[in-house]
Amino acid sequence: MTSGAHEIDVDGEARTFEVVAPPLLGESGGRRAPVIVLFHGFASTAANMIATSGLGEMAAAHDVILVAPQAIGEPTAWHIDQPEFHDSEFTDAVLTQVRASQCVDPHAIWLAGFSAGSAWAGVYGCSHTTGIAGLLMHSGLAPPICPADSTPNIYIVHGVADPFVPFTGGPQTVGTGTVLLQSVPDSAAGWAATAGCDAAPSTRTVGDRDTITTWTGCRGGRTVAFQAVAGLGHAWSGGTDAPGTLNPGCVLVQMLSGASDPMAECAASLPEPAESVTESS
Repeated sequence: MTSGAHEIDVDGEARTFEVVAPPLLGESGGRRAPVIVLFHGFASTAANMIATSGLGEMAAAHDVILVAPQAIGEPTAWHIDQPEFHDSEFTDAVLTQVRASQCVDPHAIWLAGFSAGSAWAGVYGCSHTTGIAGLLMHSGLAPPICPADSTPNIYIVHGVADPFVPFTGGPQTVGTGTVLLQSVPDSAAGWAATAGCDAAPSTRTVGDRDTITTWTGCRGGRTVAFQAVAGLGHAWSGGTDAPGTLNPGCVLVQMLSGASDPMAECAASLPEPAESVTESS
């Protein structure tokens, strides 16, 4: 795959996605690269998501391919339960191109998203689990809707101070309807239960604001992790809008790169003391 903007025709409409590929992709002795497919939030863009998450630079530096689809609409959105926008077909087409590349490891494809993009990653990923290694859902957690026997690895991230998607749950607009969401901790535990994980999770703190709860022993050797970020509003943790906290994109990139302790690798770059967090919509 080559870096830059790519275009696909979906039901007669030109849809686009951005690719950030490692500089020496295809020249690493036959090693196939893992892929992160990153969905931006409501009223945002693929380019903005690449920049604010920091994933563009991190992925390329660690031989991970980053793919960022662009939503459509005014404002831009991922249209759950609105098939006339063909977002599912678009995502299908993007993944078909990704998997067709001889440089891609087909067993190491993660879907990630922020806010509405997170909800889309969960809804689409749970209805297309074949070939999906994991879901990173940040600030827009879907209920545990994956099939019990094929839930992929799950990484949930949420700010405790999120004013738009409250940590404590409540009514939330999804597509054209409204659902009553559990608190994020309860929902994370529900994902772990659905995945058949061991009942007792482990808890780890990173810095002075990040608490990571991890369930292991899930079906197929998978894991469910939940990162709660104290003081974080509606912004990507550790990104340009929320410095000073653990960046889950960094953790995922390090994991896909084979690091023995991805969180420790990423925590090493946190400032001391942690800087304050700013919010973005």
